[in-house]
Amino acid sequence: MSGAAPGAVAAAVSVGDTPYTVVSRGGDVRKAVLLGRVPVLAHHEAAGWLRNEALRLAVRLDPGPVARWLAPGLVRPVAARWPDAPAALRAWAEDAGRQARVREVLALGCPFTLRCPDVGGTWYELGARPIPPDGTHPVRASDAPAPLPPVRCDAETDIPEIMGIFAKRASSGVPGGDVVARTRCGLAAHDGVEHVGIVRPLCDGAVWVTFTREVPPYQARRLPFCPRPQPGPHPCGLYPDHPGKCVPTTTGAPA
Repeated sequence: MSGAAPGAVAAAVSVGDTPYTVVSRGGDVRKAVLLGRVPVLAHHEAAGWLRNEALRLAVRLDPGPVARWLAPGLVRPVAARWPDAPAALRAWAEDAGRQARVREVLALGCPFTLRCPDVGGTWYELGARPIPPDGTHPVRASDAPAPLPPVRCDAETDIPEIMGIFAKRASSGVPGGDVVARTRCGLAAHDGVEHVGIVRPLCDGAVWVTFTREVPPYQARRLPFCPRPQPGPHPCGLYPDHPGKCVPTTTGAPA
């Protein structure tokens, strides 16, 4: 925030709260677009910004039938079976229990990410990353090249119908995208025989399947997003405690 005095971030850390950088992004399989990024001095400010941004995006993307600036009858609710990011963002922002859990996570100094898929492979994402205190992380020279993303594994497999059913059961009631017909390993290139790929993207993670190059998918697991902080603006597209290096979402979403 431009009005913060010099040293305000360090002061916030010294009194026991955690400063955050809060971010909103949107994109598709081709690119990600930064919609907003703000530094805040405390976890409750981060939680409030995320909630307000979710409501702002929901209203801009899908104003709803009661929006004051719409002509009466111009917009009406319809039943839809495809991903609905505005509805998912609005539901998340208006759920008191989920908001309380976000505040608890941020109060511990942990990162937070919420991704909501939308129609046609697009998505919207809110995130909060703790700002490290001065001197606790190396500073990269401005003329030094940014770290290159890891090469992604090229193993692919078709998704049998039964695994699609298992994926739906594992994520029943959770907003997300459709079950895919084919997936690619989401890990960085590796020597192991087992691969993992997304079979259904979710607002709070994904359903992953395990497979090999010779054996079709034989396990489906619902997992949250990887919480590891990343050197760039894009979060890891994998899951907690995944093997190998993190793979930022901009290197290509698993498909």
